[in-house]
Amino acid sequence: ISFFYYIKQSYDFFHVDCIRDISKSHFLVIEGVSYCVVYRFKSKSNKYVWLKTISVKIGDIIFCQNEKLNLFNIICYRFLSLFKNDKQTSNIIE
Repeated sequence: ISFFYYIKQSYDFFHVDCIRDISKSHFLVIEGVSYCVVYRFKSKSNKYVWLKTISVKIGDIIFCQNEKLNLFNIICYRFLSLFKNDKQTSNIIE
C-alpha cells in the first residue's frame, strides 16, 4: 500500500471545509516551512473537534504539536483570520 493511500484515508477525517488548509500545510511543511493550521477533525463519536497543529521540519524529520481548542480559542482564531491581509493585525497572527 502506497504512502498516498494513507494520506487519502486520513483526509476522510478532516471536515470538508478544512481540507484545503490541511493540504496547504502538508505541502509547506514538506518544503521546510514551519506552519500552524486550525481545523476540524472527526472524533470517535463522529463529531468534529477543533484542533491546532504546529509543524516544523528539522532535517528529514517533521515535528508536530497538536492541541485541542476550546470555544474561546476558536473564536479568536476565526476573528483574527478575518484580518489576515490587514497589515496592523498580520503581526499578531503570524
